[in-house]
Amino acid sequence: MRTSNPKVIQKAFDTKFKAIATNIDEALVEVGERGVNYLKLETPVDSGHLRQSMSYTVGSKVYKPLGHEDNVKSSGDKESVYIGTNVIYAPSVEYLAKNGSQGFMYRAYKQTKKRAKVIFEQAMMKGMKK
Repeated sequence: MRTSNPKVIQKAFDTKFKAIATNIDEALVEVGERGVNYLKLETPVDSGHLRQSMSYTVGSKVYKPLGHEDNVKSSGDKESVYIGTNVIYAPSVEYLAKNGSQGFMYRAYKQTKKRAKVIFEQAMMKGMKK
């Protein structure tokens, strides 16, 4: 049944926008989880501390490995996911390592970026079907 009643149309749009927003929030968490997994696969291992420290934040919530004591701060940005580590020597490994591990974060970023596009497309389509 078609209608031109603005209140009915607005209600329909509000329902769709809420469903999409919920799916986007879920997609951010999924991108964070996958990003951390890609990062852990690329991270070189000596003691394992750097690999274990990988975490991500979505809004004010920090997702970090259980038992990890480092002070990870939230981003506060609700529409973004931040993936990485706060281990002080991580930049040295990323930019200065001579053992072939140089660029491990950039490689993980490229993999995450490819997958994130698919995740967000699926989230949008799922929201539109609700």
